[in-house]
Amino acid sequence: KVVAQAVTPKLSLGVVTGNSLKINWDASAVGFVFESSATINAGWTAVAGTPNPIAAAGSATVTTTGNAQFYRLHKP
Repeated sequence: KVVAQAVTPKLSLGVVTGNSLKINWDASAVGFVFESSATINAGWTAVAGTPNPIAAAGSATVTTTGNAQFYRLHKP
């Protein structure tokens, strides 16, 4: 019997400049989509300029000005 294990990729953060944040993911995120939303409960969309779906380890730089944003890796 083969049992599949759930993959839970991690996001890590790093400051690029005072108004930017670098969000990184490792190779375990392959097949996931990097998404953002203004609310935690709904309205998730793929972040422009990022691979969709993710094909390798990578990162995205997002601005930290304006309204709050939530980010996640989602397996479609």
